[in-house]
Amino acid sequence: MTTPPPDDPRAEVLELCDRLFDGDFTVADRERLESLVIGNAEARRAYLEHVQIHAVLKEARLKDVPLSEVVDMASALTGLPKSMTVASKKRRWTTAALALAASIAILLAGWGIGHWQGNNSGERRVYVAKLVDVKGVRWDSGTLPTEVGAELSQGRLRLAAGLATVEFKKGARVTLEGPADLEVINADKCYLHRGALTAHVPPPAVGFMVQTANAKLVDHGTDFGISAAPDGAATVEVFEGEVELQHQTSGQRLKLLTKQGASVSEEQLSGLSTVDDAPETELPRSRRNVQPLSGNTVTITSADGRGKAAYAFSPETKEHFSDTLLLLKHTPLKAACRRKAWLAFDLAAVQGRDIAEAALTLSFEPTGWGFASHLPDAVFTVYGVTDNSLDYWDENNLNWDNAPANDVVGGNVLPDKAVKLGTFTMPQGVLEGSFSVKTPELAEFLQGDANRLATLVIVRETTETKSGSVVHGFAGNRHPTLRPPTLRMVVR
Repeated sequence: MTTPPPDDPRAEVLELCDRLFDGDFTVADRERLESLVIGNAEARRAYLEHVQIHAVLKEARLKDVPLSEVVDMASALTGLPKSMTVASKKRRWTTAALALAASIAILLAGWGIGHWQGNNSGERRVYVAKLVDVKGVRWDSGTLPTEVGAELSQGRLRLAAGLATVEFKKGARVTLEGPADLEVINADKCYLHRGALTAHVPPPAVGFMVQTANAKLVDHGTDFGISAAPDGAATVEVFEGEVELQHQTSGQRLKLLTKQGASVSEEQLSGLSTVDDAPETELPRSRRNVQPLSGNTVTITSADGRGKAAYAFSPETKEHFSDTLLLLKHTPLKAACRRKAWLAFDLAAVQGRDIAEAALTLSFEPTGWGFASHLPDAVFTVYGVTDNSLDYWDENNLNWDNAPANDVVGGNVLPDKAVKLGTFTMPQGVLEGSFSVKTPELAEFLQGDANRLATLVIVRETTETKSGSVVHGFAGNRHPTLRPPTLRMVVR
């Protein structure tokens, strides 16, 4: 159907139809639509075409009908061969039949409004799920209630940030990680338009389905995760159990077992050897304010003077690196994937001054790797390297074995080479924002640094509860937009 000019009655018909399909159709809209389609033959045709197409597409989506069958359905419904466009003038409808059909359809639309409004006077909606938990959430516009404990019918949950857990009627439990857009379809199925989710499916809910733009996942009793990009690309990771993945257009099928994964493109499914091969996925976003300092403040970044910034990873780590973010992860489940960050600050600007207060600020950004729901509130510790001879490390050649004061076996630092200066906590699901450490220990450490080059180590103390947890990252010296690690000191 071609788009009519704004002054064409068909344009108003299409606008009114869109309100009807979006649930914003009023009694006044119904009366206006009725007058248009009864009094104008072209408006009638436009209305019926739009309603028919909407009905076909909705049924096809809900029933997982292949694209080729959608064309057949549309042809049968309109009475047109496949080779003809929906806007073709070769109709078999008479003017009287069109007017009658349009009037009946509008009457039904009007009944639908009254039926929906009647929910407050005894009518009941079909509830298929419940919102059971939220953490650090910020909601976007959606069609479903967002209070914890709310019963959910068919509709959309749009999450701007944080974690939201939905339990479906048969027991499937889905945790949505913002930013994300999830459509609840029925008790056995949901559609992930974008974002990431993890799911636990108990035996009574076997057969639970998650649809994405290019594939359908059917669960056979498992824990799994899915991430979907706005362009339709997706990844699937099976933490435990078995799922079946089916491509929408090619019909390709793939069975995935524990610790197996797959990527989904518009053309095909591609198996991944392990979940550690999974590509980036969008993760939740939030912001935190930096605690201000007062008085005569000196600001130094790790990019100033002799400053430097780098991270190191355990030797077994094979994937997921960054040139702009300094990555952090602590996992006891395997030797690979451990990451810590090192910073050096040139303190020449405060030579001969007394440091009364000091705060370190780091600007975090989602890395795109791992699931936030597999990690509780994350505690990070800042250590200061006490051996001045270790301050002359090379940020371009830093590795797990030569990093200053690094405990190559554990998740922390060598206690005889470094001292704890402070901690900060990032709530579960929060992956973006500025976080600071301001302690007397930090000010004292900087004041006592003999060579005016202070090395700090940043460690994530919190370990993952399940494999595949999120990788945290904060801006280093090469980030294109975020500020490098920053020291703000009040001096006398």
